Amino acid sequence: MGQFIDAIVGGLASVIKFFATIGGGNTAIGIILFTIAIRLLLLPLTLKSVRSSRAMQQLQPNIAAFYHDVSQIAPSLQNDPYIMLTGNGQIHNVIGQGYPLKIVIPTEGAMATPAVFDIIKGTRAKSLLEQLLNAYLDPANQLEIAKAQYWAVPNTKVVIPDEYKNDIPSTVITLDPRKIAAHQQEWATRAKRQYES
Repeated sequence: MGQFIDAIVGGLASVIKFFATIGGGNTAIGIILFTIAIRLLLLPLTLKSVRSSRAMQQLQPNIAAFYHDVSQIAPSLQNDPYIMLTGNGQIHNVIGQGYPLKIVIPTEGAMATPAVFDIIKGTRAKSLLEQLLNAYLDPANQLEIAKAQYWAVPNTKVVIPDEYKNDIPSTVITLDPRKIAAHQQEWATRAKRQYES
């Protein structure tokens, strides 16, 4: 490792000496010329970064229009009966702040966001992890999670009580990641056109 670092330092010293000879033998001028050369080499990357930053600044008002922090939309909750919140964190935040909120589940159902448990081959805690997985899939626990988080219930053995049927999605929509990957660019382009118009 020390030889590698010595080789890098030696190479840099040689380059600086080369630039010093161009600068009349002055090492300080050689360092300045070397710095300018490096900046010129990195200029295309710097320009690309500046362009990307400007593009993000142009998009920022639109991005802010699609997502709001609960504190930003609080006045709307008092006056506007139609507002959409996504994500159980937002929903719990709003309810926790005392705003009246009616949960409306799309008739098509709710998108499945799978909880993933990976049991690693050779783990010493395999039985403990299996207990966790079984506890998660237990119908009683699934119902409690659904009631607390407004999540759809993947376990078909769960019986949703009538008082929760309007708050818990009864249909789970699973998305095919291969289909999404195949159409991602096309859909992103179409969405961009729609947002821009």
